[in-house]
Parts: sequence; structure tokens; C-alpha cells
Amino acid sequence: MKKSSAPYVQNINWHVMRNEAWEPYFDHATNCASCFGLRLNLSFSGFADMVDFKFLPESTENLLIWLNWNRLKLVGIDFTLENISQAITDGICEKIYVVPPSNSDMKVYEYVMSHNNSLGISWVCNWGDKQSGKISNGYYKSEIEQVIHYVGIELPQYLSNTLIRGLILDFDNTLYEGIFAEDDVAKIDSNAHRSFREQLKSLSDAGVLLAGATKNNASDVAGIFEHNILNPLKKEDFILIESGWLSKADSISRIIEATNLNELNLLFIDDNKRELIEVGSKFPNLLSLDASSTEELLGIVKNTIVFERDNSSLRVMQRQADVKARIKRKNKKHNDGLDDDLLLKLNTKVQSFLAKTESDYERAFELFRKTNQFNFTFNRLSNLDYSKMGVRIQPKIYVCSLKDDISNSGIIAAMAVIESHDALEIVEFCISCRALGRSVEKYIFYSLLRAANVGPNTNVNCLFNSNARNLVAQSFSKKYFIGEAEITLNFDSFKKSVINFKKLT
Repeated sequence: MKKSSAPYVQNINWHVMRNEAWEPYFDHATNCASCFGLRLNLSFSGFADMVDFKFLPESTENLLIWLNWNRLKLVGIDFTLENISQAITDGICEKIYVVPPSNSDMKVYEYVMSHNNSLGISWVCNWGDKQSGKISNGYYKSEIEQVIHYVGIELPQYLSNTLIRGLILDFDNTLYEGIFAEDDVAKIDSNAHRSFREQLKSLSDAGVLLAGATKNNASDVAGIFEHNILNPLKKEDFILIESGWLSKADSISRIIEATNLNELNLLFIDDNKRELIEVGSKFPNLLSLDASSTEELLGIVKNTIVFERDNSSLRVMQRQADVKARIKRKNKKHNDGLDDDLLLKLNTKVQSFLAKTESDYERAFELFRKTNQFNFTFNRLSNLDYSKMGVRIQPKIYVCSLKDDISNSGIIAAMAVIESHDALEIVEFCISCRALGRSVEKYIFYSLLRAANVGPNTNVNCLFNSNARNLVAQSFSKKYFIGEAEITLNFDSFKKSVINFKKLT
């Protein structure tokens, strides 16, 4: 796996309330974090049975509490968990995570489940029976593996926003054994390659986008699908296939441009080391995997990479259709120009409304959590945060849906605001990358403002968060807002830019 030289490289300082004898188990976590350009620094408490926050290293940002649950009853379940909960309230460090007990200890399990909401604890791993693989002192092999995976992989990917949303795949010697144009079609496959394709099919069904980048003629690509060589993958599973004799770096550039996917959220897989080096030099934030050993590749994809999955087949179909529709629009752009005339020609419609249903809120929180290119604040308001807020400060959430003759994107944008009689503070405002590049962002924003009854006398302001990930949002804010960090909407100027709004609603 290629180590990233991404600009978001950072230290992650962890303190583990765990005996130092367990330190070697975390070597794998440290190595995995480095694959995402992150340096994982670990310190250990030297004990496992007590919770004492007096002697945390000053550098501690994240605290992992890994208690010996079999001895917890000697200290007291109530005392221990409430002590942790109070430490969270007091802000002892940025984040506190606790490894949950095995459900075999029903007293602990029942207590935690009955107090889960009030405790506010972030639990690492899922609840589950850890009886298999018990090794020593009440700890289980499966438990250790889950925690190491979380600390070394899942959390770093979350912090660096490298959840993988799309795969760019070489064909020859990566998806099958051999070269289609040169080898006997009947002998071009292997069990390992078939297993890899089954993994890819499962990921595709869960919403991970697949794209191809292959040095094959278009006729060869057609032949690959005609001979069903990629079984169980079909051509329809790929949102785009770049074939021909461009460099892989150029093919990837075209895929990124066509799909508007951020390279931070893409994974490139190829068996050719020269191609990997070339792509890595042009796209330093793109995670790349060497496919020369398919058996090793299977394990990495299954156990190391964290993919952004969706359990809704409807949303998966919608997302895939939307990206394919974007590619169609891109082709129209060359002929017609992507402006208001094209929006009208495609019968584009935007509609904003106050979030009311559970699915409205779920989609809004998903957008707050995932979007980066067009995100004003990065507050990452979550359902839990929202439920904890007092009634007086609880923001209202508005959502916006988008559709045209090519596709129906559903809810594509969300905005959380705090309203007063003459002012509106934007707590969150983000638009999915699937809507970007269509000159529709201004209409989405105006539609949301209209839903919130904003008029020319309303002071619309926001504490804007500028960073390397939201350059699109920065460009938008500089065009329509006044100020840098604390920005205020220039309403009169903005309204003049949305002259076709009524035709798009």
C-alpha cells in the first residue's frame, strides 16, 4: 500500500488505559494509520482496572478506555461508567472511547444499555459475544482485533476523511489473470481473481462506485463483457470505463473530472508498479494498492480499507444513476454550455422544505457528516448532538431536493440554521458533490433561504471554516458573502444572480 503524502498529514495522540504489556498488539494499528498519511502516537496507562484521569499525558487528544470488565464489578459499574461520563462532560480530552463488555456479562450489559443515552459514551466495536478466542485476563482475541482495527484504521480514515467512496480498477492481471488481447480466454481466470470480483460486486451493491482504467481498445473492453470474463460484475456495475492508450494518470484525471469524486475518497488498484508510481506522483492524496498478489489484495480490501457503504438499495441506485447522469451532462456541456439556459433545457427543478420526517433528518445528518467540497462550517452536526441541544438553541434543518430530465438526485443539500426575528445564523450548510459543476448551487442556496422565509432585511451570517477541502464552498462564499471567517450574505447582489429561480421550482 502506498503511504500518502497528503496535506492533511497529522499526528493522532492516543492514551490507552491498558497494561503496557499489550503495546506490541498495537503495532499493526500504527502501521495501518501510516497508510493514510497519519502518525499514530500511543501511550499506555500501565494498569487496566481503574479509571484515573489525573495522570494523562499532556499530548493526549483521544483516550481509549479498555477496562477489565470481569473485574469491573469490584470497582463498581455505576461509579466507573458515571466517572467516565463526567470526564466526557468536563472535556478531559477531545474524545473518549470505551471498549464495551462482552454480552456474556449480562449485568454490565443491561446497565450500559439502560443508561446508554445519558452516559454519552462513544463505544468502540459492536456488542457481541467475545467468548471465542479468549487469551488471558478476561480479554478475547476478537475484541483485540476489533479495537486495533478501529484505532489504527477506522478512526484515522474518519479523521482524515478518507472513507473510500469509489474504486478505479485496472483490468488485465488485476480483475483476471492474464491479458485479454493476448491470452486464451478460457484460461484467463483464477479462483483468487474471482473472489476479488465477488468482493467488488458486494461493494458495488453497497454503494461504492466502480470505474475502470484499462489500456485496452474499446473493442477489447466490449469483448471482455461479451465473454463474461468479469463475472459476477457486469458493465452496468461500472459508472465509467476509460479505455485506450492514455497514461493511467490521464485516465484517472478524466474519471475524477467526470464524476467529481475527490481523490481523497478514491482507491486505485493496479498490478503494474510503474503505473502505481506514476499515478502516485500526480495524485499524492489518492490511496493506491498493488494488485500483483491477488491473495494479499483480498485481505487488504476486506480487513484494512474502510468503505462508505449504504444499507439502502434505493439510495445506492440513486447515487449510481446520478453519477452516470453527471457524465451525460458533462457531454452536453461541451455543446450547450453549462449555464441557466442548459438548466432550463434539462427541466431542472429545486425544492426546499423544513425537515420533518425521520428520513429527512437522516439524510441531512448524512450530508453534514460526509460532504467536504461544499461545506461551510464542518460542524458535523449529528443526530446525537441535535438531540442533546436545548430547545432554545436547537437549529431548524432545511433540505433541498434536485432533479432534471436526466436524473432525480433526491435530497442533495441541507442547511441547519438558528433563526431570530431579523437574523439567520447558518450552523451547517452543505451540498453533495453530485450537484456540483452544474451551476445550480446558487439556486439550491436561494431555495433554502426561501424555505426559511429569508428576505432582504434578514441578516444572514455564518462562521465559515476555510481549509484545503472546501475550495468550492470558499469560491461560492467569496462571490456572494462579505467577510472572511465571519461572513454575511450580500442579499441584494445574490438575488440578482438567481433571475430564473421561479422557472426552476
